[in-house]
Amino acid sequence: MTNKTNKTNKADKADKTIFLPGTQVMFEVPQLLSPKCTTFFRGFKEHHYIILDFPYDPSGVPLPLKDQMSCVVRFLFQGKVYGFESQIQQTSKYPYPFVFINYPKELNYINLRSSERYPIRIPAVYSKEALAILGSLEGHPAGVMLDLSEKGCLLETNQSIELETPLFLAFNLPNQELIQNLAAKVKRISRKDEAYQLGLMFMVSEDPDIEKIRNYLSFLSGLQIQG
Repeated sequence: MTNKTNKTNKADKADKTIFLPGTQVMFEVPQLLSPKCTTFFRGFKEHHYIILDFPYDPSGVPLPLKDQMSCVVRFLFQGKVYGFESQIQQTSKYPYPFVFINYPKELNYINLRSSERYPIRIPAVYSKEALAILGSLEGHPAGVMLDLSEKGCLLETNQSIELETPLFLAFNLPNQELIQNLAAKVKRISRKDEAYQLGLMFMVSEDPDIEKIRNYLSFLSGLQIQG
């Protein structure tokens, strides 16, 4: 169930589901010999183009981009650093400053995760303070866990929380095992529509609750093998 990390792979094709508007990206134009800068995905037309906010250098000056310039884009999505080479189609200043680049045919990626994450939908509650008993959680923020590994999870909620904030989680696994007061820390934040998706890292590796999660994920892994 453990993946090899820091190994470069090549995806067969560019999956449109990873170009989420609002995702931060690293943008580089080798021809300009300028430092890498950050910008954001704003939209795309599959197989045609991707729209980015117009990039600025670290001093706040817009890059002197021209049509047909080559560029490199890198971004993080679900534990993988993706990258692709592209070419600027056109820049636009009005009504908003955007840059249109060619839609990539394939992506390279490096997997940063040390354990497999499984897609799952589990209601969960969380708090910045330790939770005593599950029956006392009324009034605490609630969310939905979208994926799960023995190292962490992705929690969707309607509240934004700052990076590195410690949280305590409580939820029931589908096999009815109760997870309660599991310590985690916010390591990544993204926004999708009106919801926030929090990438959480569990703060303990040897704990009765982690063992419950590990056993459940082993069960899911067995189902995949059988399939």
